[in-house]
Amino acid sequence: MLPVDEIRLHFNPASLVLLNVVLGFLMFGIALDTRIDDFRRVARMPGAMAVGIGAQFVVLPAVTFVLTLILQPGPSIAAARRATSRRSSRTARAATWRCRCR
Repeated sequence: MLPVDEIRLHFNPASLVLLNVVLGFLMFGIALDTRIDDFRRVARMPGAMAVGIGAQFVVLPAVTFVLTLILQPGPSIAAARRATSRRSSRTARAATWRCRCR
């Protein structure tokens, strides 16, 4: 078995186009579900939004950086950890957004 840093993925350009189209449809579907009341809720509670943005763009990447310094994983694992620290909260937000109860 190859070490993780020696594995190379070769994507077909056509499959990348398909992946981009599918992700675009998913994002568009979430955007279609956004209502004016959602923006009103943000206007009523700007502090909650500030905490969420701060956690997503400052706290989570900082914790990931510190863990990377402490654990010292391989370069590919460190890069993947940094990338997912920026995206995981977006994914969780989209999942809870789609599953919310009204």
